[in-house]
Amino acid sequence: MSKLKKHYPSYTKAGEGVFAALQSKLDTAIGNAQKALRDATNTNEYNPSTEIHCLVEYLKSLRPNSVSGP
Repeated sequence: MSKLKKHYPSYTKAGEGVFAALQSKLDTAIGNAQKALRDATNTNEYNPSTEIHCLVEYLKSLRPNSVSGP
């Protein structure tokens, strides 16, 4: 939590407005997740890695003209 708060000081669990506050960083996050998975595949070490970018890209495809919070 302390590392997260260095980048997003007002973050709280279940806080409102988190998506809206970080939406501009979504494409960077997707790129980082893709790179982490490629690195994991190349080294056969999958910790840490994730495939959350697949879900996020799918969700984005449902609303191609805009990605907005709830």
